Amino acid sequence: MESRIVPATGLKFATLDLQGFKRSLSLSNFTTVRKFLGSLGEAKKLLQDFQPDIVVGTGGYVSGAILFAATRLHIPTVIHESNSVAGVTNKFLSHFVDRVAIVFPEVAKAFPANKVVVTGNPRAQQVAGLKPNDRLRDFGLDPHIRTLLAFGGSRGAPRINDAVVAALPI
Repeated sequence: MESRIVPATGLKFATLDLQGFKRSLSLSNFTTVRKFLGSLGEAKKLLQDFQPDIVVGTGGYVSGAILFAATRLHIPTVIHESNSVAGVTNKFLSHFVDRVAIVFPEVAKAFPANKVVVTGNPRAQQVAGLKPNDRLRDFGLDPHIRTLLAFGGSRGAPRINDAVVAALPI
């Protein structure tokens, strides 16, 4: 999706050939490591060409190589862990990046204490100023009818979606 949306705005867009770790013993994890190591040179070149002031990652394997390369180039780095359980990539990167921003104070124990900053979950000012029923009306929903929005990300998203669908009175 990003590969279509970002270039349409006139911004430069590049990808790295990466994949995530399997949660069990798997030969594909060797491919994951090979792809990560192989993408570091390309990530460094992208960073040298772009010359960012800072590199911010929000977790997941897609941020691993570019953030690790940024640390090797001495570009300031921050990871943001928005989950209540630290992700594998963020735990790995926390030993190299400059700061680790977290939402939930209890996740701090997963990271080096001297790098952790509790920031909460950043959100746009437009969202902070919304009245409770604004979005319901935007989607043509009646604010007098109870409405549930269920969403999630990371590893739990499929389970959340399945649980909500299973609970629907169809």
